[in-house]
Amino acid sequence: MKYIISLLVIGAFAIGMACIPSEEAPSNKNPILSEIWYKGKAEISSFELKQNRYDGLHDGEMVMIFVTEDFLPDKQVKNDSYTSDNSVPVIKNNRIRKFTTGVYDYSIYTSVFTDVSQQDEVNTYKVTMSSQDWCGQSCAQLNNVGRYNKVSVFSYFEKEGDSVEKLKDVLLIDEVFNLIRLGESYLPVGTVEVMPPFLFSRLKHVKEAVYSAEASLLKTDKGQAIYTIVIPKLDYTLEIEFNMNAQRDILSIKESYPSAFDGKLRTTVATRKNIQWLDYWNKNGVEDDSLRAQFNLN
Repeated sequence: MKYIISLLVIGAFAIGMACIPSEEAPSNKNPILSEIWYKGKAEISSFELKQNRYDGLHDGEMVMIFVTEDFLPDKQVKNDSYTSDNSVPVIKNNRIRKFTTGVYDYSIYTSVFTDVSQQDEVNTYKVTMSSQDWCGQSCAQLNNVGRYNKVSVFSYFEKEGDSVEKLKDVLLIDEVFNLIRLGESYLPVGTVEVMPPFLFSRLKHVKEAVYSAEASLLKTDKGQAIYTIVIPKLDYTLEIEFNMNAQRDILSIKESYPSAFDGKLRTTVATRKNIQWLDYWNKNGVEDDSLRAQFNLN
């Protein structure tokens, strides 16, 4: 969704650090993000996961990655070649959930690309999601096209795929994690139209749609805050706890909704285990396997 914020525009553009760093150092960094985002590393957090699925809560883990990189808004892909001048800096959020359900396991990957080139106008260009389990796989992609979002879904389920449709440009719950990192001014409160996260639609086996929701921001006396979104029609609640510091790092996530299988309301909980800044793209050798222990990853 595109946000118009009543702020003084101090800077215009930023050159983000790509997954494979470019040879040039970032310049003209935008004041939306602090200096730490432009030091050639990504913020990586690991979480203990209790995932709502079927008739219970299943153990797993989640990795959440935030990094800045350059993006081509016309093609809506990462700028790899740097042959086009039409490039903007984005903050990219990758969320990888892995959990077991009985004998088999799930892997669900979500990526969100949010423009940070203009302080008074923030726009999420693209959201992708892929889900794999022993039954098969499905994927979904949202592309912002001006006043609407193009949503494409591909699935092994007959009733879910394949489809392409246009939806109103509203707050994407998938983009909220990026908006938190930009600052509380970018978090809408009160009654707001939203699109539920792709993960929710996948696990509930429902089509993507726009709903009315209530959003609130609660600041605690511990220097933290909780951003909450409630969608009454879906009996859906999301709570994201984060530190009110310069980075606004994510501490925990709670997501409640009735299971698609027995209808009982359960709460997925992700609790942070560790957080570090790391140039992980340079840590892909066999000798780097030991780094996983720093994040308490299985």
